[in-house]
Amino acid sequence: EDELRRSRERASLHAELARAEAAYAETAARRTAASAAVDDLTARRMAEYAGVLAQELQSGSPCAVCGSVEHPRPAVLTDDAVGPEQIEAAEQALAEAMAAADAARTRVVELRARIEAVGQVRAVEVLEPLVADARATVEEAEQAAGRRSADAAEVERLDGRLKELHLERASRRERLAGLTRQIVDLERKIEAAREGSGSIVERIEVVREHSRVGAALVAARGELARAQSSLEDATGTFEAALEHHGFEDEEAFGAALLDAESVRALDRAIAEHDAELARVEAVLADPQLRDLPAEPVDVDEPRRLREVAQTVCHEAVRAHEAAQQAQRTTVRLVEEIRVARSRDAARRAEFETLDRLARTVHGESPNTRRMRLESYVLGVELDEIIEAANERLRVMSSGRYRLHRSDETATRGTNAGLEVRVFDDYTGRSRKPESLSGGEKFLGSLALALGLAEVVTQRAGGVRLDTLFIDEGFGSLDGETLDLAMHTIESLREHGRTIGLISHVESMKERIAAKVIVEKTPAGPSRIVQETSVVG
Repeated sequence: EDELRRSRERASLHAELARAEAAYAETAARRTAASAAVDDLTARRMAEYAGVLAQELQSGSPCAVCGSVEHPRPAVLTDDAVGPEQIEAAEQALAEAMAAADAARTRVVELRARIEAVGQVRAVEVLEPLVADARATVEEAEQAAGRRSADAAEVERLDGRLKELHLERASRRERLAGLTRQIVDLERKIEAAREGSGSIVERIEVVREHSRVGAALVAARGELARAQSSLEDATGTFEAALEHHGFEDEEAFGAALLDAESVRALDRAIAEHDAELARVEAVLADPQLRDLPAEPVDVDEPRRLREVAQTVCHEAVRAHEAAQQAQRTTVRLVEEIRVARSRDAARRAEFETLDRLARTVHGESPNTRRMRLESYVLGVELDEIIEAANERLRVMSSGRYRLHRSDETATRGTNAGLEVRVFDDYTGRSRKPESLSGGEKFLGSLALALGLAEVVTQRAGGVRLDTLFIDEGFGSLDGETLDLAMHTIESLREHGRTIGLISHVESMKERIAAKVIVEKTPAGPSRIVQETSVVG
């Protein structure tokens, strides 16, 4: 049933994944079209920029381009020229398309993760008949178990009743045998009483004798019943006594019986023990013996502890004498140092000032941050690079990660202020870059490289870096992360940059149109081959 539930869930997720992938393909196409529109408008704007500058020319005023005050042939701006508002609208449309594509891609990733979490299961149409058969089998087994319990209870009840009937039959057979013997005896007495009766008087006597014997028979039968009841009670009491005292049977009880002399000897031993116990208790009741321990005192352990204590005491005395000698030596050395310090107070003060400054500059105490001066300057530069890198990393990680410079106090062998940490918005905690996966490390490294390029461009007076070569570990990326990395690199290329990728990953050959392949040759030197392919 659990596998059937997960199979239905997996089928539903697959259907939803198909819809999400179709939506991602559609938003990616819109993003590409919007990017192409921005590039087209930008190119047209640059081509028409001469006409824009010509509109600002005034007679007698110098040109902002050539500096001439004469403008014999100014460029003409056409009516359909591209304006800043058109470019801004196109860039806004591109941003919206990129956001929609990122959201669709995030949905695809989430659905794939949920499908992976469900695990491998059989198809729904295979599991449904199996679950139905299993349910029917369980129901039949439960019914059979109920019937088996009822039958077992009935068998147990009948076994108990059978045992009771066996006992009752044996008792009645014994009672019947006794009564039969009594009846035979009484009949023999009656027959003897009837012998020789010839007259009516004799017959009456015989009848009277019969009546008396009959009454005796009735009384005997009553006495027999009472004797049987007493016998049963005595037998139960005797058996209970045997069990209580641990005897297996009557023979074991008879074997354990003692003669009268043995019983008297045991009585004498018990009396002597009681008398000795009373005498000892009377002695122990003395108030002077009230606090004595119940068990004999062991003096071996206290004697050993005393010897150990004496050894420790002797060692402590020797240590105390050595400490006194060291104290006297220390007092003498302190006095000599105090005299020496008083002679060099001025030079020591100057040295302490310079030493404090040097240690502060080198990141040592009293520098509580343990940050060197050059590390501080580099940290300011690193902040600008991280700020630029976060603009890229935010898009590449779908807003999950952002970089920041750690200001924790340095530990042994390190400098503070130059360590880059990663803040994970999913967990709300800062992590070390080493805890990232291979693909996530690549995205972070790529974002830092692009941020460094932007900072260098700004520091170089606006000089644009039109060509970038990226030599990173593309082999450590999974398919989804590789798609995201290639999309980011493609977005850089769409704005007019030339991007060169150095990689040995075979799957990237299908993604790169223009390639320069370095091949080994048996002769020794490598061979360079230029290849151009059409990327669909």
